[in-house]
Amino acid sequence: MIPDVTPNGVFYLPPTGWLTSFYNPPKNHHYDVLHVNGNSSTMALELIAGKIAGCKNRIVHSHNTTTEHPIINKILYPIFNFGLTERMACSDEAGKWLFKDKKFIIIQNGVDLRLYKPDIRKRNKIRNQFNLNDNDIVLGNIGVFNYPEMSI
Repeated sequence: MIPDVTPNGVFYLPPTGWLTSFYNPPKNHHYDVLHVNGNSSTMALELIAGKIAGCKNRIVHSHNTTTEHPIINKILYPIFNFGLTERMACSDEAGKWLFKDKKFIIIQNGVDLRLYKPDIRKRNKIRNQFNLNDNDIVLGNIGVFNYPEMSI
């Protein structure tokens, strides 16, 4: 299975068969960087596959402060640490949870919040469109409601 490639050379692995994409990389191809987003040491699978494929830079980006699989997390933790080369987190809490006492870099929310600055004209237009009063509470979210992700 060959992953999709963007014009700038970034590979997006398919939802299924992604692991075999690393174990059997396309001929004459070298992965320069593997960046794995996740919440536990189960990322060890991607990291070890990347290491076997010859990828020298294997970055882990921690997004959560818990896992749904604590026993698997504990079992895979030594392999996880063996497989990574760089540690990143979206918050201090997420980094301390996954990396414990190891050093990591915090890369906070990559969204330009200035683009979502309140605009009273847009607010009134949308409220009028949906027949909402000034006292009506409106909740919105772009993304997934996921407690561990700490969505803004």
